[in-house]
Amino acid sequence: MGTINEQAAIWQREADELYEPIRWLPFWRPRIVVKRGRFSPWFWPFLWLTKSGAFNLFFLVIVSEDLLGCPPSHRRAIIAHECGHLSRLHFLIWAAAGAVVLKNTAIRSGFAWIGAHMGPWVAVGAFALFLLSSLIGFRALLCWFEHQADDYAVARVGPEATVAALSWLKASLFGGEKSPWLDARINRLRLLHDLAQ
Repeated sequence: MGTINEQAAIWQREADELYEPIRWLPFWRPRIVVKRGRFSPWFWPFLWLTKSGAFNLFFLVIVSEDLLGCPPSHRRAIIAHECGHLSRLHFLIWAAAGAVVLKNTAIRSGFAWIGAHMGPWVAVGAFALFLLSSLIGFRALLCWFEHQADDYAVARVGPEATVAALSWLKASLFGGEKSPWLDARINRLRLLHDLAQ
C-alpha cells in the first residue's frame, strides 16, 4: 500500500494526467494535499465538519488520509471529479458569490432603507427572505457544479468508473445507508448513460 507520501504521490501523478488545463492559466496545476485527522488542513475549517472525503479549494485537491488507499479505478474517478471543479473555476464563482452576498454595500443599504422607511420588523423579514433565497440559490449552484464535475469525470474515466466510485464512496462514508445527495448523482449518471446507448 505504501506510505502516506507515496500514496499522495500516486494521487498527484494521476491529477496531473486527468486535469485539463485552463487555456489562459496553463501553468496552474492541481496540487494534492492530505487531510490528516479532523483539524487538518488548517486553512479550510469547513473540512473540520467531515472526517473523510475529497474536496477542492483554489488549485488544491484535499484528500482525507483514509481515502488515499481506495481502489485505483475509484481513485481516478474521484480525482477526475475534483479536477472538473478546478478546471471549471468553481472556486472563483463561489468566492464571487460569497463576496456579493456578504460584502455588498447595496444590499446592506437596501435593508437600512427598508428599516428606516417601513420599520424594523419589515427589514428583519426582508433579511430573512434574502437569507432563504440565498441558501436556495447556493444549493442550486452546488448541484450545478457537482453535475459539471461528474460530467467531467465521465468524459475522463467513463460513466461506469464514475458511478462505481460514487457507489463506493456512499458505502464507505455512509455504510450503505441512504444518501439522497449521492443517490441523486448516481441515478442521474445512470440515466444519462442509458440514454446515450
